[in-house]
Amino acid sequence: MFKVRKRSFLYAMMLLCALVLKACSSGDDPMLPEEEDPTHPSQAVKVVTMNADHILSGNGRSRTAFTLESDRLKFAWAAGDKVGVWPTDGSSSQVEFTISSGAGESSAKFNGGAWALREEMKYAAYYPYNASNSESNNSNIRFSYEGQAQKGNGSLAHLGTHDLMATHATVAVESELNFQFKHVNSVAQLRLTVPVATTFTSVTLRCDESIFAKVVNLNLSGSEYVWSIHETTNQLSMTLSEVATNQANGEVICYMMLPPVDMSGKTVYVILQSSDNKVYQGQISSRNLESGRAYTFSATLVDVTVSSEIDAPDFGNVTPGE
Repeated sequence: MFKVRKRSFLYAMMLLCALVLKACSSGDDPMLPEEEDPTHPSQAVKVVTMNADHILSGNGRSRTAFTLESDRLKFAWAAGDKVGVWPTDGSSSQVEFTISSGAGESSAKFNGGAWALREEMKYAAYYPYNASNSESNNSNIRFSYEGQAQKGNGSLAHLGTHDLMATHATVAVESELNFQFKHVNSVAQLRLTVPVATTFTSVTLRCDESIFAKVVNLNLSGSEYVWSIHETTNQLSMTLSEVATNQANGEVICYMMLPPVDMSGKTVYVILQSSDNKVYQGQISSRNLESGRAYTFSATLVDVTVSSEIDAPDFGNVTPGE
């Protein structure tokens, strides 16, 4: 009697194991790929190419890395730049590509096999990569204009950290996926004449209205990327280091990445703060700043410091001496 029950038990266990093994080998397991249609086999992407446009002058003439030319800022990928790639159907999380081969050029190539991208799917990409976006989806990619920092008078080296770029949806052709990045931002070259020889710690663009995008949202879920404003502000600032003038009426040159913004009809101030807590202010021309364009602004600044003991005096409509 005992032996019969033992055999029945062993048989039941063997049957259960067989059912478990069958279930694990079926196409219902979400961790395994679905069976392919033999008449339309899935193909892996073999080559991924990332190209980026140069930024054209918005003045009528003319990191990521940039080189200043007469009619443009010439773009080049920098070693270590990271790009995020999303399937446009939102079926999975983003894939990270790090630039190594192709650094110093506007085009970089990758062997696509390591990332398991599929030829039949559409993908879109953005830069700079943000790991936290993996917690959201391809329609809600956040980017902030805060944290810009320039080291050295007239330096371009910092621009790549905030050079927001995106691509439209694309599909592989003959196993090659070719991304063409567009610059979402505009670039402002600020040529500022200051009355004294001193060192500066920050530059700020300020308006009495909240016309600037502080945080934007990228949506890569459609055939074309869409950017929208998530949070606005009335000023954007950039920290400065090793930026100084060595004589009175010397020139400070700053480069800032800015969101596209129509400043037409607005009063926009530029403010420099010095290491001795002095504040110098001027006004720049009001223009419509478009994506992928660079603009030059010139201004002569005056001392509007309220008190040397106040770290952040009021900006805007401050009249010298008030």
